[in-house]
Amino acid sequence: MWPRVIYLGNRHLLSGGFGFAIYLLPTLVPGASEAFLYMACGFLIVVCAGVLSISIKRREQA
Repeated sequence: MWPRVIYLGNRHLLSGGFGFAIYLLPTLVPGASEAFLYMACGFLIVVCAGVLSISIKRREQA
């Protein structure tokens, strides 16, 4: 059936934490080039998506 609703629970906190890290990245690494910041943000987004995907799959298997 579509649309399927997935309850994420505390995973909103996890994705919010990654978003906060991306937001603070220029402050945490003040001498970084713009290219480095783009790569670091992209890496954090991929990691966040992977963690959420694994977490959802584990919940569906339970």
